[in-house]
Amino acid sequence: IVLGEGKGFEIAQGRLGPGRIHHCMRSIGTAELALAAIVDRVHRRKAFGRVLAEKDSIRTAIAEARIDITKVRQLCYLAAVVADEKGFKAAQAHVAMIK
Repeated sequence: IVLGEGKGFEIAQGRLGPGRIHHCMRSIGTAELALAAIVDRVHRRKAFGRVLAEKDSIRTAIAEARIDITKVRQLCYLAAVVADEKGFKAAQAHVAMIK
């Protein structure tokens, strides 16, 4: 028995913070791959005689996706720094924002 009888829930809760940060990092990587695939596609695909990358609506959507990925990356980094320096109790609000 690690922490004693009846402490299983406490142990499980203690692993949620690091797990959520890890999952967030993995999701950021997946989002980066998806965005790269989209950028590649819009440079190759033509519609109505123009490459999709030339259309303002497409450029706006890609820019917004880049902004969203960057925001989540920074939140994830902040959660990891706070957890590392002050502990996961202090990082609870930051971890909640990234989940």
